[in-house]
Formats: sequence, structure tokens, C-alpha cells
Amino acid sequence: MFIGVDVGGTNSDCVIIQDGQVLAWTKEITSQDITTGVKDVVAKTLQKLDSQAYSKIQRISLGTTHFLNAVIQKRGLARVSVIRLCGPASRALPPFIDITHELNRHIKGDYYMVDGGFYISGQEFMPINEKEIVEVAKQIKVSNVRNVVVSGLFSPHDNSQEEKVASILRHEIPEISLTLSHAIGQTGLLERENASILNECLKPLCSVTLSGLQGAMKELNLDCPLFLTQNDGTLVNVEKCLAFPVCTFASGPTNSMRGAAFLSQKDQRQVTVIKNAIVADIGGTSTDVGQLIAGVLTNFRMPLLLSIGLGGGSHVSFEGQRCTIGPLSVGCKLLQEAQCVGGTRLTTSDVMVKAGILTDLGDPSLVQIEENEIKITRQTIMDMLSTVVDQIKVSAGDSPLIIVGGGGVLIDRSKKIPGISEVIFPDHYQVANAVGAALAQVSGQYDRIITNIERAEAVKVAKKAAIRNAFESGAKMDTIEIVEMIEIPVSYLPGNATRYSVKAVGDLDPNREKNPKLLEEMRLPYKIETHFGQKNEDQSQVSTLEDVKPELQGYPYSNKEDPHTWIMNEYDIEAIAIGAAILGCGGGGSSYLGKIRAQHAIRQGKILKVIRPENLPIGHVTPVAFFGAPTAIIEKLMNGNEGNRAVSDLEKILQYKSVAIGSVEIGGMNSLEPLMVGGDLGLPVLDADGMGRAFPELQMYLPLIKQHSPTPALVTDEKECTLAVTKCDSAKHLEDILRAHVVSFMGFSGVMSLNPIHSHDVRDNLIFGSYTKAWNLGHAILESSKLKSNPLEALLESVDGSKIIGSGKITDIKRDTVAGFARGFLIITPFEGDSQNDIKIEFQNENLIASTMNKEQTVDDGSKNVDPTPKSQGEQILATTPNLISIIETTTGLAIETECLKYGLRVSVIVMPSPKQLLTPEALAVVGPKAFGYQGVEVVG
Repeated sequence: MFIGVDVGGTNSDCVIIQDGQVLAWTKEITSQDITTGVKDVVAKTLQKLDSQAYSKIQRISLGTTHFLNAVIQKRGLARVSVIRLCGPASRALPPFIDITHELNRHIKGDYYMVDGGFYISGQEFMPINEKEIVEVAKQIKVSNVRNVVVSGLFSPHDNSQEEKVASILRHEIPEISLTLSHAIGQTGLLERENASILNECLKPLCSVTLSGLQGAMKELNLDCPLFLTQNDGTLVNVEKCLAFPVCTFASGPTNSMRGAAFLSQKDQRQVTVIKNAIVADIGGTSTDVGQLIAGVLTNFRMPLLLSIGLGGGSHVSFEGQRCTIGPLSVGCKLLQEAQCVGGTRLTTSDVMVKAGILTDLGDPSLVQIEENEIKITRQTIMDMLSTVVDQIKVSAGDSPLIIVGGGGVLIDRSKKIPGISEVIFPDHYQVANAVGAALAQVSGQYDRIITNIERAEAVKVAKKAAIRNAFESGAKMDTIEIVEMIEIPVSYLPGNATRYSVKAVGDLDPNREKNPKLLEEMRLPYKIETHFGQKNEDQSQVSTLEDVKPELQGYPYSNKEDPHTWIMNEYDIEAIAIGAAILGCGGGGSSYLGKIRAQHAIRQGKILKVIRPENLPIGHVTPVAFFGAPTAIIEKLMNGNEGNRAVSDLEKILQYKSVAIGSVEIGGMNSLEPLMVGGDLGLPVLDADGMGRAFPELQMYLPLIKQHSPTPALVTDEKECTLAVTKCDSAKHLEDILRAHVVSFMGFSGVMSLNPIHSHDVRDNLIFGSYTKAWNLGHAILESSKLKSNPLEALLESVDGSKIIGSGKITDIKRDTVAGFARGFLIITPFEGDSQNDIKIEFQNENLIASTMNKEQTVDDGSKNVDPTPKSQGEQILATTPNLISIIETTTGLAIETECLKYGLRVSVIVMPSPKQLLTPEALAVVGPKAFGYQGVEVVG
């Protein structure tokens, strides 16, 4: 017998399940004190059973937003210090830089960047200095901060340094609390470090909360283990939750999807219609929509869930005949603020009360709404649901819709929803979240880069490790299965380097989990606030961890006093980063890190400026760019001086002074590094670049195509090691020399400067207006988000000649490493009916070819039996390089890098015309289809 509890922002639910049957359930308004709320809702549910039931309870599983609310509302958080093992690397982006200013006020302690870290290859970047760690421990002790994060470069691949530092710290400060970053996240230093900081700041509150919950269980005479549900919907015991409270942030939607699948399968009336059903979980504040495949929850394989601000407590307002619902909600204040109970706020529940549909809440006479407004509101609700259901669907055929959650009362059962064959309200639909929590499983994960072994053996190693981790987390061995495996070749790394991410899931073994001893409340130097209901103030202030996006502060070159110079502001950087990702065509690396660094520099008073080519002073432009593997760059972050040194060293070799900095490629991360170098050196950046997009190799840089000398050129790293090439045979030879050196001696990443271009030659060698183009694309996305308009239409309007060649869901993807590049293809199955062909996108770091899929290439099991070359008979090629082919997330308009593509993503493909300089015969020989091995394929755009 299992108890499942779900504590949401508005309602708390409890169910008791035995042998696949719901024996009892209760739904209550969420209390501000989680301990009291859980105790009350469990007690009321137990009262519905006989006293013999207590001895049969095997576990309690709890899903809660308690710790997420603590971070959002910035209450009860501990101050955290960070020790980063990075040596001279990563200093341009220190700890806490990517956490909002408001949250940092509550949690930011000191940080220490010390010797240590590894390269992506597994070699030691720098050894740790034990004396340095002891000195840091002394400083931490003096600061009276006892919550500490240790994060080391590439620690997910080798955690030995983090463990060694932890051992020293525990010796020096016995009462210290530690989070080691390798236990929290994977490759991506800032993201992993941020998650570790959030985890550590929650630990004191977590201890108090779990102690209270265990005390409540004792008062209820429940002698069974307590579990919490994690973000992926699987279980974690009290001991692990104490160590990793951040893992419980967002378990609600996955619990509701699992609960819906279970409840529908147990409803024999619906057993024949739940295959490929859509699930809508309508709560008090929001509606989460997902899909079941063959009646099975697909959150492990297809984690996409769409959410809208529609719930039982959603605000309702009118402008004439136009009704607006949400996204704000009264949440758990429904019984105080709704009009039907004497409050002043009109909510969706008030509308249902006035309409006579909701009869057990409040007084209809208190609700101030006209009859026609009731009709408009109910139609608006159905329109909102219809829109989000259409977005989640993958085919044009009708699908059943399963409604769960207490807000299901909002649905007009008499209305037909387009594309929905039947609306199903399974038994106990009101408490599906709690049902999902009660039935949650246990997971184990493995995420590593594996090199120098055959694929079959690597897959075996990864799966075995994931299964072992699931077993060690408490799963029964005979129930464990692999539910997700992602293989991502790592570009430029030797030894067939591939990142394997594997998840295994199994049923909890109740015989292996013992109820832990009651936790003693930690002795803390400050009081921990444990009351976290929704605040009364405007919830738009507490609804997200992200800073509000910077506002538009003028268009490029809008300074009337100097119309040829563009002084960057934070909005400009935001827009350029978004646009550059689209221009990257799936490659070029993430522009996110450059965005953070540039926006921080502007806040610190640094001037970043771009000039029109016609305003370029006479002299030389020095092009700069990152060089290496993007996977390495997101972990071994910038020191901050590499680009400056690359320019100054080249100037010394050639005895000249730069008048401006140039961009090698506008696509991806290389769009923003020139701005930082220019800001540091007091130089403008030319509004131009050498590719108009991203390409994988140096010989594809337009000046080199046009026979500009490739040398001198140099590359430098964070340790101030510099390789200068003063003579080489060709542009390809330069590529090979620099690449080999960066891989062998610089940890797969550095910054290069190329042979400068004189101002007289820029028109013949560069593509003008690159930064303006990136800004226009990003601005279009930001504006569409602000106006809630279609981002794809906004993109098309921002670039002449652009077009959408297809939209759908990624249904197949294959990657391999060929000559150091991530090469492969993906299949996109359209949303629109079966009459349309699938689309195949082929890539080599960047997207190269888009074509229709021949129907004969689909085999019986539904997989795509294709060879990643565009030579299959009957395929129609839709677009080719050098035209820009970008894969866009359909609902946001944001670009998706090739290494981030995975099954289930809803995407659209946008094609933009190539710069004309890349369409000449000499350019096509280097950047056209034939240059990538597609013989006989002509350029298509």
C-alpha cells in the first residue's frame, strides 16, 4: 500500500493506492506551512480507511514545489561560498555571474578560483595546491559561511580533485556542508556550478523541512520510508534529498503525466482509446500538456511539456469583448481573494460558480460578471486549451484528450475541441499528480565522454553503469530497463570521442529501503523560514529565476550625433546572441557564454562599439575568433585575456597597430568575442565578418578563399602559450597546423588572430552588415516573445528571401564522428497529415543539406533506413550549403545547435539566402555541397 502526496502552489493532493486501485483520496487548499499541510491532507485520507491500513503502508512519496518556491521567493536560503578548481582558465566568468542580482543578495558568499582542473581529454589541467586549499579553508572559517560548493573543470569526467579538496575542507572545518559539482550536473561549468549553488543554499531549509515531515509521519503513527519525487518523476530517499534538494524542483508535471497514464489504463471503459492520447493537467495556476505514446508516459524519451497560464485561480479580465485569462493566479489565496468568497479578484473559478457549474464553492451572487462575459470566458478557456493541444500534437489525426487536475471543472464538456476525438475524465482525475507520485520509480544515470573504444563496447559500458546506478538508488534489478540513450560525437576530439547519456529506470525495492532515523534540526546561526505559500504581491515578480530581459534602448546606429557608430547596450547583446545562434546553422558553438560576459562588461562600464564599414579609419582590421571544440569551451571557460594577447602578439610580429577588430564568423560564439576584445583594447568592431554564418574550417573564411595570405596567424590560450605560424602552404594547411596544436597542447580551445586586412581591402574580402543582421533576427524573436506573436513569421519578416521549408517533430537522429567532425542526419516528421513527406537534414557540425524523405525509406518498425548522403533516388533537395539552414524551436523561435538535437523536439526549418560572395565559383569550391563530399549536388536555396 502506497501513499502519494503532491503539494502544488494552489492545491495539495493525497491518494492511497493498493494493488493498482485508488482506495482513498483528498484534495485540500495548500497551506503556507508544508509540514502542517502534508500532515492534514494525509490524516484526512487515512481517516477514510480502517485502522488496520496503517500497518500496510510501505512508503510515502511526496512531490512538492517547496524548495523551488524558497528560491523564487528568496526565503530561508543559506549564503554559499564557491571554490572553483580552474587555474588561470575561466576567470572571465566567475562564480555567481549568471545568477540574478536579487538572488545573489541572499545567497552570494565569497568565491575562490584556485589551481586545479582537467582537460576534456582526461589529462590534468593543473594539480591542486593543498596549501592553497588550506588557506582558503581558513578564510571560509573566518567568513562564518558553512555552505560551500566545489567545482572543478571537467569534474564529471574525473572527480578525484573535487573529492580531494572536500577531504581537506572537512578536516579543516568539520561542520562544513559541501556540494561537489560532479554530483549535480554534467559538462557545462557555469550551469553545473549554478545548480550546485542552488542546491547548497537549500540544504539547511531541506533539513528543517524533512525533519518536520518525519515528525508529522511519527505523529500519524506511520512507520515507513519517506521519498520525494525528482525533476524527472523518479524517487529519491530522505538521505539523498538532504544532499540534493535541487533535484526536487519540478516534479509536478511528470507526476501528473504518469498519474494520467495509470488512471486511464485502469479505466476499462477507455482502454481502447488512450493510445497516443494527449494529457492536460489543469491545476490552480497553470495547465501542463504532454503526450502518451501507446498509453505509456514518455517523459524519459520525450520530455517536452507545454505550459500555459490557465488554472482554477487564474485572473480574468476584460477589455470590451476581449477576455484575458492568466498568467497571474491567486493560487492558494483562492479562498481569500476570489469574488465568490468575498474577495475582489475575478478568477476562472468565480466564472464557474456564477455559471452554476461549480456548486460547492462560495456564493454566486458575489461574482460580478455579465452573462455574455461568462460565455466569452468559457470560450476563451476552450480556445487556450485547443491552441496548446494543437502545438503538442504530432499528426493531423484526431487524438483522445485526458483531463486531470482539479481545474478540470473549467472544461466545457459540451464543446468539441478541434483535433480531439474524445475528452476523457478518468476516475480520480482530480488527484492524478498524487497518483503519479505514489507510483514513481527509481532512476540511475550515466553521462560521460568515452574515447578510444569501439561503439558497441562504449554502449555496453554506459548502459551497465546506468543500470548499476539505478540499482544502487534502490531499484529492483529485475525491473530495471534503459529508457533513454543519447550519443553525441564530440567534434575535433580524436579517438572517436562520444558523449553517452543513458538513463535507466526500475521499480523501487521496498525490502531494501529502511526508514531512516529522525533528523535532528540543524543548529544554524539564523532562523529558517519554513512558510512558503504564494505571495500576495504581483506574481510576475516571483515567477521566474531569470532576470527580466533588457528592454529595447534604440535601434543600431540610432545615435544622431554619430550615426556611423553603434554603442552596444545589454539589449543589443541579447539580440545579437539570439541572432548569431540562428546564423550559426547549428554550429559555431553557443553564444550564451559570450552574452553573459558582454552584458556583465557593459554593466561594469566598458564601451563595446561597432562601426559601419564606410566609417572605418585607414589602417588594418585584425580578425579574432575562438578556435577549438565547443564542448571544451563551455567547460574550460575564458581567462579573458586570450583575445587581447592574440591581437597584441600579432601586432608585434607585423609591427602595426589595429584600427578595428574583425569577426571571422558571425554564427555562434564567435560573434561576441570580437566585441570583448574591442572593448578591452578600446577599438571598434567592424560591422562585417568573413563567413556570413558559421563554417567548420578556416579555409572557408572568405578572405582566404579570395587568396588573402593566411599568414601570419597565431593562437593563444589561458596559460599565455602562443603558437605563431609565419608561413604555410595553404589555408587548409593553416587549419591543420592550428587544429593539431590546439588539440595536443591547449586543451582543445584557444583564441586566434588572423592576418590583418587593410581598410582598402575590406569591401572585397568581407560580408558587410553582419552584426546588424544578427541584431535584426534576435530583435524579431524578442519582440515576438514580448507581443506573444508567431516567432517564425517574425523571422521571415526580418530577412529578405527567407522561408520555412517544414515544421514537425524530430523522429530520428544519427550522429557519427568523421575526420573529427560530428556528421550525421536527422528526420523531421511534419505535423500536417500523412500526405507530406518527412524532411531530412544532413549536417557536419553545421546543417548542410535539407531534402524530402522518400516514402520507400520507412521500414516496418517505423525507423528510417537511410544513408546520410543525399543520393537516394526520389529525394527532392530543398536547400544546400552555402545557403543558411537553421533548425528552430517552433514555439520560441530560438535556434538549436546540432549537438542539442534529440528525439521528440518540435522544430521548424528556416532557410536564408547565402551572401552573394559565397556563390561565386571559387567560393562554392570551398563551401558548396561538393566541398563536403556531395558530388553531383548543385546549390539549392
